[in-house]
Amino acid sequence: MVKKIHNPVKIDYVNCLVEDCLQQIKGADSMTTSAQPHEFLSCWVIEIKNKALVQKFVRFAKENIPSNELDGLQNVKKIKVENGALKFIPCSTDTIQTKEKLQELIAEHTKADANDYLLLDQLALIPKTSPPTKEIALEWGKSYWPLTWRGNPNDQVLNDMEYDMVKINKYLKEISELSATCKNTVPSVTIFSNSRQNKLYVAYDERDTTGNPLDHSVMCGIKQVAENLPKDGYLCLDYEVFTTHEPCAMCCMALVHSRISRLFYIQDVKHTGSLKSNYHMHGIKSLNSKYHVFQYVGDKYHAAAVEQSAFV
Repeated sequence: MVKKIHNPVKIDYVNCLVEDCLQQIKGADSMTTSAQPHEFLSCWVIEIKNKALVQKFVRFAKENIPSNELDGLQNVKKIKVENGALKFIPCSTDTIQTKEKLQELIAEHTKADANDYLLLDQLALIPKTSPPTKEIALEWGKSYWPLTWRGNPNDQVLNDMEYDMVKINKYLKEISELSATCKNTVPSVTIFSNSRQNKLYVAYDERDTTGNPLDHSVMCGIKQVAENLPKDGYLCLDYEVFTTHEPCAMCCMALVHSRISRLFYIQDVKHTGSLKSNYHMHGIKSLNSKYHVFQYVGDKYHAAAVEQSAFV
């Protein structure tokens, strides 16, 4: 792992741009720097009147509230001072659903009486997603609940990746040139590359040849990998994919299940593309796998034009 300042690759961490030509396309559950939080945890708030009991309440929450969703949010400060009052969030309403149940646990494990604390009726809304910048962390902290800025985790994602720009440029150039030669068919070309196994497959859109409307270039490439797969292999594990056009929902989901590592593409397909244009299917948390996506935004390589309503 190399430190950001020592990384020989040029990375614009603010705009998520690598070597001025590879734009990171974030997943469906990622935030942009201008976004507001879209998912919240509703949390109970305890006003602690007896400040000598602060540590007892903290220990109570840690030891007696199982499966506390709040524990997964490392950037949340559990205690804040507001107008001289000390306020503490023990857990979310998903963890303990009723005020009565929480009061029962507090009485049992802290021995605090009514003069020591007040369980407020007003809930705290805690953003489920980490803020992308320090400035936004401060803004959300004022609007919702104080947060600790621990840096943007996506910076580390970008920094830790390997970028073989010679290989990346080679394959982008190849699919761009092959796309220009496609006549009377959908000009979509896809390369599947596995450097570890020294495997390379080039696939074209074959629906006009086979008569099968599902034979997009991505699907044909997956089929080639599957036909040459060793007995102990798992489809496209460790493969990188280079494709001329933003894949449709069918192809994006097939790539999820095929376990590719990264995908690079050239041209958006605004109505049916399912990475940047719609759905961001490569990074949906509820799916069983994810992959990284970059769009080539330089001016060297181009893809032959397709209808923006075409499924590629």
